[in-house]
Amino acid sequence: MAHECSRCLLPAVGFDTNPREAMSSYFRAVAIDYDGTLTHGRCPSDEVLEALAAFRADHRYVVLVTGRILEELLADFPDAVQHFDALVTENGAVVWHGGLEKPVVPPVASALVTHLQQRGVHLRQGRVILALDAQHDAAVRGICVSLGLDAQLVRNREALMVLPAGVTKATGLREALCILGVSYHSTVGIGDAENDLALLQACELGVAVGNAVPSLKAMADYILPDQNGAAVARFVREQIPGGMNDLQPSRRRVPLGITEAGGDVTIPASRAHVFVDGPTGSGKSYVAGLFIEALAEAGYTVCVLDFEGDHGALGHELRGMLALGGAEPLPTVDEVGRIIKHRFSSVVLNLSLRNPALRCAYARDVITELTAIRAERGLPHWIIVEEAHMVEAEVLELARSHGNLCLVTYHPDWLPESAMTQADVLITMEGGGWGRVALGPDRQHSVRFRAGAREVAHVRHMHKYGAGAVAYERGFSFRGSYGEQGPHVTTLPDFCERLATVPDAMILHHAAHRDFSRWVRDVFQDRTLAASLRRLESECRPGALDDFRSQVQDLIQLRYDFSASAQSA
Repeated sequence: MAHECSRCLLPAVGFDTNPREAMSSYFRAVAIDYDGTLTHGRCPSDEVLEALAAFRADHRYVVLVTGRILEELLADFPDAVQHFDALVTENGAVVWHGGLEKPVVPPVASALVTHLQQRGVHLRQGRVILALDAQHDAAVRGICVSLGLDAQLVRNREALMVLPAGVTKATGLREALCILGVSYHSTVGIGDAENDLALLQACELGVAVGNAVPSLKAMADYILPDQNGAAVARFVREQIPGGMNDLQPSRRRVPLGITEAGGDVTIPASRAHVFVDGPTGSGKSYVAGLFIEALAEAGYTVCVLDFEGDHGALGHELRGMLALGGAEPLPTVDEVGRIIKHRFSSVVLNLSLRNPALRCAYARDVITELTAIRAERGLPHWIIVEEAHMVEAEVLELARSHGNLCLVTYHPDWLPESAMTQADVLITMEGGGWGRVALGPDRQHSVRFRAGAREVAHVRHMHKYGAGAVAYERGFSFRGSYGEQGPHVTTLPDFCERLATVPDAMILHHAAHRDFSRWVRDVFQDRTLAASLRRLESECRPGALDDFRSQVQDLIQLRYDFSASAQSA
């Protein structure tokens, strides 16, 4: 079953995605409830266990998530630990991995146990929770009120569990996934009962077996036609490996903007390829940044290959996102992989101060490394490539075939036709904040929209507008230590030209006072370039002024595309 969001102008699910290969490596883990889901009796059937074994043999993970106490589970299923990579027991309060059982939270207050036993209530006590019959619900609530205990009661069909407040199956699952090094955005959750609601909500895709309670079916992204273990076995064996690209649940969508009529526009946040194009100055980078912000807010791990330095502010201001490169040395490819794989951090790789050949080679190496990590961990969830026309077609194809990809370009004609025709989402910006978004290869679902507000202020393609003149009073006046007057410039090309001819004394005076870097920072708001200039200023010496002049000119000319500015003027 698939749900549509009434606020989405574009369909949440059900469109023909495209002829590309399925993202077979997208889901790296499956989290499965036990009673009523994995099994209808005491232990799973051989068919189910064989399906799980095949899934794990493909370098994927299986996590059992149950309300049972571990000892009670093992009484019915003695070799359970051999069939799962981790066990989440006691409804999320305890995690087992590698032979160790670890409570995630402190146990329920012993005073409650004492009072229930004094009343003759039969209960079972785990490492954290209390398990008893649901008929004692009112009695437990009354005791909690009288003792002032902060506990929660969870129904699981005819059973009742008492847990510390706030603990759900999602609590233990996220702990288990962290141990395994897998994101919940790369995980499918499967359940059947009320206490599986949090489990399904915590996973990228929530699935209910055919015998699930109505409330779980109502919120599930997908309902299996079969019941219990037979449903799970078929699903794990046949559907998850295929990527299920035709299923885009509405709860996994992010906002893009509003239509002319004021309606909300959203696009898929997973298992999709997005293509953004439009002429220079139309707002492509703005809407790409808006998309990146929304993905980060939703918890997706993102790697941005930022060829022109448009998204550095995201790495400085968004939680969980690092800005690397720019004025500082670029991290090695291995370092990028370790950051994403072990820290689950998003990164913006600012390539703007490197020469074009190095940018392309670095992008190729990074994408190759990330493809291998995606096959192992499903991370990063998204690769965003600004100025995608600068990357080799085969490299983009590698990224496209192994996960979510967003390409941004003002030269779509420089890219293979398939980059656009096989995109799930096509965004064409028109300028003034307006654009058009279409879903699917047939482009039948299309709507004009105005891009939403950004959380992080966007500096509009500064690299393409550096040749423009600033107001006279914001220009740069060369002068010497004793007030000697030099030329006054209002554009960066003029600055570079005059820098080659002004007296050495003026160069030394301005470098000593950090005037060059301050002007670039304050007038052009380019902190990346300013940081590099400041480093050169600190190293400026009388005997090496020719090198200083050429290094400053090279930095500015590498950073700014004066030819593009002249063409658009």
